[in-house]
Amino acid sequence: MGAIIPLEYDESNQKKCTECNESIPEASYYCPFCGVPIKVVIPAPEQDRIPPEPEVPVKKRRKKKINRKTKRFILVGAAVFLTIATVIFGTSKLNEGKIQIPFDSASVVGKEADQLYKELKEAGFKKISKKKDESGWLNDGKVIRVSIGDTDSFSKGSYKNPDEEIVIFYSSEGRIDATDIFRDWQNTEFQTVWQKLEEAGFTNMSAEETVTYEKEKNLLTSAITLDGEEYTEGRCYLPSNTPITISCNVLKIEMGSKSSKFEGKYYKDVVTDLQARGFINIELRRADNLKIGFLRKEGTVSSLSIDGNTGFKKNDSFYYYSQIVIVVNTYEGEGCEDITIIAY
Repeated sequence: MGAIIPLEYDESNQKKCTECNESIPEASYYCPFCGVPIKVVIPAPEQDRIPPEPEVPVKKRRKKKINRKTKRFILVGAAVFLTIATVIFGTSKLNEGKIQIPFDSASVVGKEADQLYKELKEAGFKKISKKKDESGWLNDGKVIRVSIGDTDSFSKGSYKNPDEEIVIFYSSEGRIDATDIFRDWQNTEFQTVWQKLEEAGFTNMSAEETVTYEKEKNLLTSAITLDGEEYTEGRCYLPSNTPITISCNVLKIEMGSKSSKFEGKYYKDVVTDLQARGFINIELRRADNLKIGFLRKEGTVSSLSIDGNTGFKKNDSFYYYSQIVIVVNTYEGEGCEDITIIAY
């Protein structure tokens, strides 16, 4: 509130006395009629005034409208939640009194049979047995597979009755380590693998032939099958009577030329060509058919047959060991001394 001070006299402005209601000059210090002193309140300077705080408008909250898609999402979510809750509750009821399997079927392979038996006992299973198995490539006493009830495929944490029948199949004793015999078998000759297996004591072996057209693979081992299962690599322990099949690459050679193309060529050049292809069974014979040597030259091929076939085509193929007979044009009793067999 401002200070109270007497105003200077000013007759130009009139006002009413608050006491006697007479008109008096506005600047009077007192009423000339009743003598009451006149006091005037001067407002405080403008800068001393505190402006009122502005009113903050209150925002009206709008209710959010839930669209159809959101409603559908909420309903689906609620349904899923109820379903999960039902499944969990139902599962817990269903598995009441059952035991969780402490491992999965794949992880048991290669474990010690006795250790696995102990784990199952500690888990609470009652009917557990062990059974020797001649199959597989594992060392003595290692687990090959486990059957629970009517299945040998199960997951860790799945529930089973404590009195479920469990059989642990483990590898038989007295197995032979064939790991070194089969090492790098793809680059080992069939005969070498076969001999090593015999020396190691294996008794049930058989051989198969695989055709190859690659000369460098001839007679190399092409496959190994152990008791009906193809072997690739890794540790391998087998009973001595395990059925073992060893496949051998056998070279077949595509001629590329028909038989008549060899006729008239010098016999040594033909032999060199055939040997380079991979043929190993070549026989030279004398024709002793020359008198003058005008139509046919000495040392040229008169005929060539492969396994008795003198009219083969260029696309025909023959095994590397096929018998090749080359009849050479010769004079009777002279020339081509390295050919001793007479053809006719």
